[in-house]
Amino acid sequence: MAWIPLLWNIWKKAELQVIQPCLKRLISFNGRSAFLKHSIAFRRSMWKSGKLGFGGKPGGAFATEQYTHGGGDLVLQSILTMEIIRSKRKTLSLEVKRDGKVIVRAPLRISMKEIRAFIDKHEGWIEKQLQKIAETPKEDILTLSDNEIRILSEDAKRYIPGKVAYYAEKIGVTYGRITIKHQKTRWGSCSSKGNLNFNCLLMLTPPQVIDSVIVHELCHRKHMNHSEKFYDEVLKAYPDYYKWDKWLKENGRRYIIT
Repeated sequence: MAWIPLLWNIWKKAELQVIQPCLKRLISFNGRSAFLKHSIAFRRSMWKSGKLGFGGKPGGAFATEQYTHGGGDLVLQSILTMEIIRSKRKTLSLEVKRDGKVIVRAPLRISMKEIRAFIDKHEGWIEKQLQKIAETPKEDILTLSDNEIRILSEDAKRYIPGKVAYYAEKIGVTYGRITIKHQKTRWGSCSSKGNLNFNCLLMLTPPQVIDSVIVHELCHRKHMNHSEKFYDEVLKAYPDYYKWDKWLKENGRRYIIT
């Protein structure tokens, strides 16, 4: 039986040199195969949702997520779920819909930690907007068709630039581009470059309100703040400003969230 140890030695050598390496390669291949299948399926789902672009990098037109946020004392007392829309933008912004839905618009690569910090910082503003919606009877909210908004925009483009020119000369300021569009949260704005934005829905308000908004924005060409000096300029150009500003604050919520 001297041949048995010889066969055993041959078997051990074959196991070490051939069988084990083959088994290792087989296990390694199967593992990589399973991983690749999972990775491909994961990437495909990410790509379809817009969270992954070509080359495995974040991309797509936009991606949406849900974020549950603990609220404060009033409207946010219950758990509030917000929709996060990521896109190729550079800044964070918040939007509160008329139905109470809160949307956070964010850059593609920004972290959830930064988004949470942004939401926490503006929680008071969100609460204020939701409270306004809750206090506004649904039957009082004006609903306009796309065609009606288009007509208002055309009317505003004919009317507002002439008023801007008149008050700019009266105040003694210059301005840049005038843009008229349908806005959901603002009546007007003035950029640091002097470009003016006005909401076409102003055409639904009394002419005195339109004047007060135009004067307000033009006075920002002298003071980019809401200081006492700023309001002195406003009142100098339009003495009835507070009267019509009050009208807009009391009635404007029918049209936009102010």
